[in-house]
Parts: sequence; C-alpha cells; structure tokens
Amino acid sequence: MDFTTTHPGRVWVGIVDSNGISDNGSLVVVSFQRVGQGAETGQLTLENVEAYDAQTLIDIITQATPGNLSTPPTIVFNP
Repeated sequence: MDFTTTHPGRVWVGIVDSNGISDNGSLVVVSFQRVGQGAETGQLTLENVEAYDAQTLIDIITQATPGNLSTPPTIVFNP
C-alpha cells in the first residue's frame, strides 16, 4: 500500500498485490477527523477508482458512492 497527502483536502491511496485480492470485507479504511469549527459533516468523494484482475490485467467494473463524515463513501467491485 502507498499513500500521499501532498494536496490539502485530497488523499491518494494505491494498493497492489501480485497474488491478487480475494474474499469479502474491507480492503482499506481511511479515517478523517474534523479540525476546527464548522459543519458536522463534510462531503467525501472517491475519484479515479480503478481495479484490475491480477492475472489478466483486465479492468474490473467499480461503483463508487460518495459519503460524508457520518456516512463513509463506499466502492463496490463487480468482477
């Protein structure tokens, strides 16, 4: 896994496994903490989500759902 936070308000995360990833459950959990005064919720959007089959390198269809600080965004992989 690799990540970067060089751009304020954005987090980049990449995961690679040469054996592929299988099974059900959470793959990545990213936590956020509100800083300062303001709204209790802030929009969280997943962008440029890509997934590929480890053996064929064919892209896997993904569906990203936005969320906020109370209800996190999700990604569904449809092999």
